[in-house]
Amino acid sequence: MVTRAQKIRLGIFIIISITVILIAIGTLSYDRVFDTRDIYYITYKDVSVSGLDVGSQVKYLGLNVGNVRNIKIDPKDITRIIVTVAIEQGTPIKEDVRAEISTIGITGLKQIALRGGTVESDMLQPGGYIQPGKSLTEDITGRAEVIAEKIELVLNNLLALSSSENQDRIFAFVDESANTVRKVSEVLDENRERMDRTMANLDTLVVELKLMSTAAKTTAETFNNFMSSDTLNTMLADMQNITSTVREVDLTKLIEDVNKVLVSLDDVLTHTETLVMRNSGKFVDTIDELHLITRYLSSTARRIDSNPSILIRGSRPQSPPDDKLER
Repeated sequence: MVTRAQKIRLGIFIIISITVILIAIGTLSYDRVFDTRDIYYITYKDVSVSGLDVGSQVKYLGLNVGNVRNIKIDPKDITRIIVTVAIEQGTPIKEDVRAEISTIGITGLKQIALRGGTVESDMLQPGGYIQPGKSLTEDITGRAEVIAEKIELVLNNLLALSSSENQDRIFAFVDESANTVRKVSEVLDENRERMDRTMANLDTLVVELKLMSTAAKTTAETFNNFMSSDTLNTMLADMQNITSTVREVDLTKLIEDVNKVLVSLDDVLTHTETLVMRNSGKFVDTIDELHLITRYLSSTARRIDSNPSILIRGSRPQSPPDDKLER
């Protein structure tokens, strides 16, 4: 027989169980019943959404802003997939934002990445359609098609080169190349000594060019130092002063004064020439007299040098007259 205590315990257990179930149901259905997110739609045409499931993340520039609510085939166009996403309220979704399907690592799982959007574009209202972007599969497929076209082009070129006509041309070209290489080798062997001398001359030329470069550098440094020195500034200042002085001078008056000086100088030269012509004879006589006086002085100096007593007793003639003869 069931006692009252057992009935109480059974009742408490049932109440707790029902409460837990209600809490669980409320937690699971809260997002749907009290949904505060904005709903947007994305349509993909002829694009595989394999790996994209309900609950997959929706990221905007790397930030988690929502998740996938539903994925279904468009009943009006079976080539389109309609993906319903729930985005947190306040997320700025612009009209030019694009939704790309990207892979999460190497797991094979997919997520929707919202990219792009400009400040000037208008806001996309909830319930609108976000423009689809290129998926990774499309990108890889497009690149694969480009690579396949290039490979096909290369193969066609290889087939064209491998034709019999081109083979003969290639073999002839190879033979001519071998002959050319052999001739070049012979020419190099014959002119090796000249080439060595040329290389030595080139080395010398390089050294001279280096010296010239150093001299040019030194000259440039000297010129630079001169250009930045105080001497140049002083010279320029002096030239400026001279230019200013010349500008201030009355050039007409200066030229007239110079002409007067030249006329006076011409008169002086003419007068001097006249005096020289008039007194040229006297000048010659004076020169002769000076020459004679010089000879006398020279003779006297020699006599004094040979007989200094002449200065005391005077000179006597070498053959004095006889006193007796005078009587």
